Amino acid sequence: MKKIIAAVLLSIGCTAANALDTFGGVEGGYAFVDINADTTAQTLANLSGRTTTYTYDKAALTGRIFGGVKVSPTISAEIGYFTSLSLDANYSNSLGTASESYKTRGFDISATYRPEPTGLFIRGGMHHSEVTGNANVTIGGYSASSSGSQSGVGYLVGAGYTFALSNELEWYVSATHLNKLGGVSNTNANLISVGIIRNIK
Repeated sequence: MKKIIAAVLLSIGCTAANALDTFGGVEGGYAFVDINADTTAQTLANLSGRTTTYTYDKAALTGRIFGGVKVSPTISAEIGYFTSLSLDANYSNSLGTASESYKTRGFDISATYRPEPTGLFIRGGMHHSEVTGNANVTIGGYSASSSGSQSGVGYLVGAGYTFALSNELEWYVSATHLNKLGGVSNTNANLISVGIIRNIK
């Protein structure tokens, strides 16, 4: 993946040197991820023999910065870096409490197609992401904790709509599906975001 990113950066740099339009931007939104809190709660209940209650976050605040090049009036290529705040779950029964927390960060590479003259766009590509997690358990005054991380590659697809603010500035809304966060099967994210783009001639 690192070799692919380096190749894309080199390609973008060479293309920009040939005087094609470039752009950069930022976006923020919420990533909806199912961390299977209900399954974990049931496992704790089975192990302890106690009814276990739980609360959990359905989405985490995310941010992304990106840049790219327009290879034609309708097609562009871009690379971005994204990160999230924590996605948390808490569990409790008569024996004690437990909690888990996850964060994600990574790089993405994609191509975007925008049919003229509409603001509609679709994008597809791939990402390399890392998921870090922390877990804590407290029973009878005794506590234990653990942490770990996993990284891997997945695909992304999305669509959105842009609105012109000026010749140089646009804002957009988009929805993006990221498959296999951290390279983990069945760990997907659905991102709803708003962003702003600055076009550089």
